[in-house]
Amino acid sequence: MEELQYYPSVSSLMTNLENEHDSIELRLGCPDYADRPLRELDLQEGAMIVLVRRGGDVIYPRGHTKLQIGDRLTLMGSLEAVRELARRCN
Repeated sequence: MEELQYYPSVSSLMTNLENEHDSIELRLGCPDYADRPLRELDLQEGAMIVLVRRGGDVIYPRGHTKLQIGDRLTLMGSLEAVRELARRCN
């Protein structure tokens, strides 16, 4: 519900995804993904990190963005790729 209020365009995009696509929000628990620029991470092809929430801040990730343990990540992409990336991030 929070996304509908604060991020209506993202919510609209997520609701209009076809069945073979997915979005998920999770808390980063994998130390392999922390403290390194996103461009250096081996992310699952077909999935992307579209939003990072850290404390009260919202970060729109770029290649230089470094994740931290506990960050809340919003992932989007193909169903399989999002599930695999989510598995790796936990």
